[in-house]
Amino acid sequence: MTETKSVLKKYPLWFEILSGLLFGFLNSSFSTFFGKIGSPIFMDTIFAVTAAFTGWWSGIISVIVFAIMSAFKSESGVRLVSALFTVCVMMMICIVRIIYKKRERVSIISLLYVYILCVVFVSITGAVISTYAFNKFDYPDYNSLRYMTMVFTRQQIPLIVSSFLSRLPVNALDKLIAVFAGYGLYLLIDRVVSIHLLRRHSTTGR
Repeated sequence: MTETKSVLKKYPLWFEILSGLLFGFLNSSFSTFFGKIGSPIFMDTIFAVTAAFTGWWSGIISVIVFAIMSAFKSESGVRLVSALFTVCVMMMICIVRIIYKKRERVSIISLLYVYILCVVFVSITGAVISTYAFNKFDYPDYNSLRYMTMVFTRQQIPLIVSSFLSRLPVNALDKLIAVFAGYGLYLLIDRVVSIHLLRRHSTTGR
């Protein structure tokens, strides 16, 4: 692990690859579990935020794993269109990496800034993908969003705008959990890694 002027540390490539594989699996597993129990929120980006703080490779690999698992987990067979929504996850990773690239510390204010950006941009991206998937493949939206979207469309509001408006409250809660829980998990992992490296260094230094 290499210290940098940015709050974002540089971890070994092998660590980023392994953590990316793990985070991608956990993101998909959380998404599937909370979807099956009828959760109104996605719960699929907590580990994406953790991966983003860990490194670019960790984030990218986690999205690839998530995309593959999303395409294959459908009960009706392989549906590649399901993987399109992982673009929203990649959007969050890019936001975290860009915002903290030149910052020397993480504050509550900066996390709130990241949170707001994630809510807005992920809602826009999700609405675009959802509208395309529905029009092109008749792909149904997430359970908690269908009713709200239908309410808006009945008011003669265009589908893409309705999809965006229905996503805002869902993402407002979902990304609040994801940003703060994801960063908290990263701090825990970083602490464990730092302690391990410190012990390793002290042992080899004897």
